[in-house]
Amino acid sequence: MKLSTQWLQQYVDLDHSPEAIEEALTLIGFEVEGVEKTGLPDMPEVVVGEVLASEPHPNADRLSVCRVAVAAGAEPSTIVCGANNYRVGDRVPVALPGATLPGGFRIKASKLRGVRSEGMLCSGNELGIDDDAEGLLILDGRPEIGTPINQVFPGGDVVYDVEVTPNRPDCLSHLGIARELAAYFGLELRYPTLTHSLAPAEKPSSRRLLDAVSVEAEEDCPLYLAYTVTGVKLAPSPEWLQRSLTAVGLRPVNNVVDITNYVLLELGQPLHAFDAAKIEGKKLVIRHAVEGEKIVTLDDRERELGKRMMVIADARSRWSWPVSWGVSMPRSMTAPPISCLRRRIFAPRLSGVRRGASTSLRTAPTASNGVSIPAG
Repeated sequence: MKLSTQWLQQYVDLDHSPEAIEEALTLIGFEVEGVEKTGLPDMPEVVVGEVLASEPHPNADRLSVCRVAVAAGAEPSTIVCGANNYRVGDRVPVALPGATLPGGFRIKASKLRGVRSEGMLCSGNELGIDDDAEGLLILDGRPEIGTPINQVFPGGDVVYDVEVTPNRPDCLSHLGIARELAAYFGLELRYPTLTHSLAPAEKPSSRRLLDAVSVEAEEDCPLYLAYTVTGVKLAPSPEWLQRSLTAVGLRPVNNVVDITNYVLLELGQPLHAFDAAKIEGKKLVIRHAVEGEKIVTLDDRERELGKRMMVIADARSRWSWPVSWGVSMPRSMTAPPISCLRRRIFAPRLSGVRRGASTSLRTAPTASNGVSIPAG
């Protein structure tokens, strides 16, 4: 399991060195299999600039000559650029002469096809921020001209790859590990704050999205809880959420998928989100797979299920969803989800495919400070 230090710091004030945290994790029983440091190196000569003007290069069809403000009150710089995804007025990272970029690439003033260029406009890839090398990194929020890029993207993160033993399912989450580190270092633990109540409504809604949840395999699934949420629209997740998932190796998909993954990694509570309009019979059935039943997983492989594997299906078994696998949704289920379903499942017989949820499904949530957290 990967743990982000910045994520852990939401729950406990960890101001210790990465080496001290690694030692603490080891001493409290979690083997650290790897430590990865992310973020920008110190680049004082890379600053925020604003594109004031852009004209075609006189000697090259694919290049432009830009006038770029790089410091308040200073004369704009002339910089030759090969990207085409920017507009006049955009604020972008500018590597000034003397800057050294990741990989040791040093910037100097030079002539490009006969035009003097006083620096370089940078992509996210060139700064080590992301993998996008196709165009300039357009900075959101319009940071002040001349601001060092290290202030726009402050600090890096330290990510620990930790092996959690089977007897500690309560630690299969950032909050669970934060609790252990808080105890080790003698620090206060902060639980997440809920701003919305899940108390039962005074009267049922006139529009029922889901009529029933049927558990047909109580031995392996003693409890399945479902909540319905209306008015949800698929959209990209906010930057903070995407950043949290990316830090621990997950690819952001959309707001619905991402928040279910976030809750899993924060609390150890697996979630599924379904489009209620696509659930035949308005009923969910939690059952064992039928011998020979097949599904397609996210790696585009068709897999045959064993009869002891747990699946979630609708009333007509028109689709099934193994509780521990990432499964490719049928095309008919790509509409914006309007029903979020939350579950707690004990499933000792899941599958041979190991995923984060398959282990977390054994975690028993409890209530503390109004937040559902792994039992400890």
